[in-house]
Amino acid sequence: MAMHISVYLAVLAGGKASRMRGIYKPLLKICGKTLIEIIIGNIGDIAEKIYIVVHTLEQLKLLSPLKDKLKFEVLIDLHKERSPVTGMYTASKHISSGIIMFSPADTPFLTYHAYVKLLKYLEKYDGAVPVWPNGYIEPLVSVYNSCMLKEALEKALREGNFRARAPLDYLNVIKVPVNEVFKEPKIETFNINTFEEYRVAEEVCNKML
Repeated sequence: MAMHISVYLAVLAGGKASRMRGIYKPLLKICGKTLIEIIIGNIGDIAEKIYIVVHTLEQLKLLSPLKDKLKFEVLIDLHKERSPVTGMYTASKHISSGIIMFSPADTPFLTYHAYVKLLKYLEKYDGAVPVWPNGYIEPLVSVYNSCMLKEALEKALREGNFRARAPLDYLNVIKVPVNEVFKEPKIETFNINTFEEYRVAEEVCNKML
């Protein structure tokens, strides 16, 4: 980019994990490290500051012991609705300018390189998200101009639009083919929603060592 623009990382960590008996997924361990530690280790170096967005005080308390070690700040959702979009809104409300990189808290194989590729599109667009050949997007693996995103999500929340892809309804967002973003799309976007997927993630992690 022609001028310096601050880049921030916001990890969305407010989910309930209903399919995993309410276990708080950011603190699950694979290869001996918590998911939140892995994600920050993979992506955090390109961020000026790191935020973890949670929905409850209990989640904040669970993350507190890691704050100093991993150098992040915890934000609590500003909206009562539990949705990734409320987490995105909370981050954009707190970060008044610059660029926000979003990551889910349950997707441990995302890489620095994928976000670097997405960031390049923000010279011409309000945001960038990966898209699969079938048209399915990865709305939470995304980058946005913070100011533009805040305005868009204020409108979305007023209209009751809590879909993860809500920003695309209001902003000029480019959909970038997954093969241009990721070296290994299926692995890098693999997320943990069940105990079986947790087992698979451990296997994948061990193979990568």
